[in-house]
Amino acid sequence: LCQEGVEHIPDQLFVFREFNRILKKHGTLFLTSPNYSQLRSKISYLLSESEYFYKIMPPNEIESIWFTHDKAGNDMYFGHIFLTGIQKLRILAKISGFKIKKIHHTRANHTSLFLLLFFYPLILIINLLAYMRAMYKHKRSKAGNFKNVFREIIKLNIDPLILIDNHLFVEFEKECELDEAKATLQSKYNDFNIET
Repeated sequence: LCQEGVEHIPDQLFVFREFNRILKKHGTLFLTSPNYSQLRSKISYLLSESEYFYKIMPPNEIESIWFTHDKAGNDMYFGHIFLTGIQKLRILAKISGFKIKKIHHTRANHTSLFLLLFFYPLILIINLLAYMRAMYKHKRSKAGNFKNVFREIIKLNIDPLILIDNHLFVEFEKECELDEAKATLQSKYNDFNIET
């Protein structure tokens, strides 16, 4: 269980790899975080790069970082500097051998619900266009899994409940060990002919 913690950690990939290390195969990880994928947060980022426009300043060194004042040292505690949305959590999990098993929906944010009424048609159109472009781009690819990946991504992007939930509450399942996850990803990249 990782409750309201991942958004405070700079190296989130390391955290997911640690979750993989300590869990058995098919083990369950429950992760909660403020929902940076909700519409209010997306609009806030567009307008002021802050978590909540007009109420909270963008991340800064005065309000977003705290120091412990013990004799052992001055350790830093980070506020919501590393907020992340559902898509980033999904890819961090995938890289680390997890899959999203279920998203548990939480209390709706009223501002996001109001915004959904106006923006949802535009969200559908933009995501559908991006999906069709990606499908066309990879239509000759030998990787048969790309359709499933793109469908999973678009499904998360257009899920009305994700767009209005105050918090993300994601249930992940460990699919494989880290080395297996890396080997699987490498074979996918080879099929897409990506050179680095």
